[in-house]
Amino acid sequence: MSEKEIQGISRFNRKELSSVFFVLLLMIIGSKTRLLLGEIPLVFTDAIVIAWTLYRRFPLSILPTVLFLMMGTLGLPVFASGLTGAAAWESKTAGYLAGYLLVSLLPVWLMKKEALKLSEMFIWGLLLYLTLQASGMTLLIYRYEISIEAFIKNVFIPLAPFGITKTIIAVGIVHGLKKTEQKATNR
Repeated sequence: MSEKEIQGISRFNRKELSSVFFVLLLMIIGSKTRLLLGEIPLVFTDAIVIAWTLYRRFPLSILPTVLFLMMGTLGLPVFASGLTGAAAWESKTAGYLAGYLLVSLLPVWLMKKEALKLSEMFIWGLLLYLTLQASGMTLLIYRYEISIEAFIKNVFIPLAPFGITKTIIAVGIVHGLKKTEQKATNR
């Protein structure tokens, strides 16, 4: 391998690594930018996780999420609840934290990212959002004995408009990034 090829690879890795840390920063900001709907914090981290998952391939798609979850688990106050460590994983929002990881992994097996049309991205975005909700719901139902009906009535339906809006924002971000990449490639 020539020296020029080695330099090109290292630049690519630095660029990708910097994008991972930028997304991690956005996730932290998104978790602190929240609206409280009853006891449930409505955060923007999920839109960032969905957008990044739609935009990047594995393993880059999962790195910011793993780092975010590790930071909170190790005691840094990055989660929306303000809880850290084991307390965060025992809280009512722990299912959503696990859902971030699931959402980051799910498309690895299910979708080919390079050929997604805008409508396909929106459908995948909604499926990822529903996966996140299902993860949160599962923990609430089994650990806190909240009925499915209560979850749908008190959590899912009130949050649905926000979820759709955040999905639209995520898809819009990805669509814009892909268009920018296309223009840069065509130059």
